[in-house]
Amino acid sequence: MIVEYYLVDPTGNITVLVRSEVPVEKQPEIAELLMKKEPSAEQVGFVGENSLRMAGGEFCGNATISTASVILLERNAEIGRKEKLLLQVSGAESRVNASAERISEDEFICEVNMPKPVSVENAVLEYAGKEYNFVAVDFGSIIHFVHEGMIEKNLAEKAIKKWSEELKRDCVGLMFFEEGEMKLSPLVYVQNPPSLFWESSCASGSSATGMVLAVRKSERIDVSFREPGGILSVNASPNGEIILKGRARIIKKSETEI
Repeated sequence: MIVEYYLVDPTGNITVLVRSEVPVEKQPEIAELLMKKEPSAEQVGFVGENSLRMAGGEFCGNATISTASVILLERNAEIGRKEKLLLQVSGAESRVNASAERISEDEFICEVNMPKPVSVENAVLEYAGKEYNFVAVDFGSIIHFVHEGMIEKNLAEKAIKKWSEELKRDCVGLMFFEEGEMKLSPLVYVQNPPSLFWESSCASGSSATGMVLAVRKSERIDVSFREPGGILSVNASPNGEIILKGRARIIKKSETEI
């Protein structure tokens, strides 16, 4: 089977987008093989006609940004032209509004209307006899736990797997937020296909952190987060409306026999 795919860089969160048609039941297996072939990749999505399905079935904002960029690339969009898109994305109950503008041959600026969170509430999780305080932002297909400041990395990697099992959640993120520097360090765990990454950037995690700030301040906020791979911007209101803005660069188009 020949699999065609793009390798895309949305703020360092390297993403494989498969353009070949792959049955849903085979997607986790294909995703694992592609991540071995592209070791810089942190996630894999499968793109249809104006649609995106992540290998784990979760919603991913960076992959949505990447998909919008690929669509404009394939349309041979003019540089400086902004286009609106309506995308079917895994983990979102309704179609997702997005816009993208081509700013060079291989780079795009995109905005995505993120799904509204199911809930935003305080949470206390225990690991190795110690309790940790978070704000849990549940998007349904993925839940993010926002924490003020860092936790030791090795401990966080062990804890996130334990909490995923205990909560019976396939996709879990820990967002370590340092408000003074507007710095965000994202750790994301997906059970199937199994992956654990300190991500270069996390769009849904950035959205979750933006929601925490909007709820805390009881007003619409417009902020930019400094993440290992660059900057992601979030405009969020306490009622759950979230607009994410970021860049994506098409690294290459390739194919492999699987």
